[in-house]
Amino acid sequence: LDVRERAECVGTGVVPGARVLPFSELSGAVRAGELDDFRSTAVYTVCASGERSSQAAVRLAKVFGFKDVTTVRGGMRAWLAEGLPT
Repeated sequence: LDVRERAECVGTGVVPGARVLPFSELSGAVRAGELDDFRSTAVYTVCASGERSSQAAVRLAKVFGFKDVTTVRGGMRAWLAEGLPT
């Protein structure tokens, strides 16, 4: 789950298979049931550096009851530095 703003994804790409859902829209999307299929599966959150994705992971787990949430340490900066695909 990529929680960057959509404009931030331009030029850097997105982790393959990730859904872009800006942090500012996260709570509304969860309340609307848009992420219900992921409540009991592993969810990985990513942003540019790891700050928003950490906040998103905490919110998903503690506020909304998602079972298995992990943030990608270092965010997309670290992902790209490792040469991983986008």
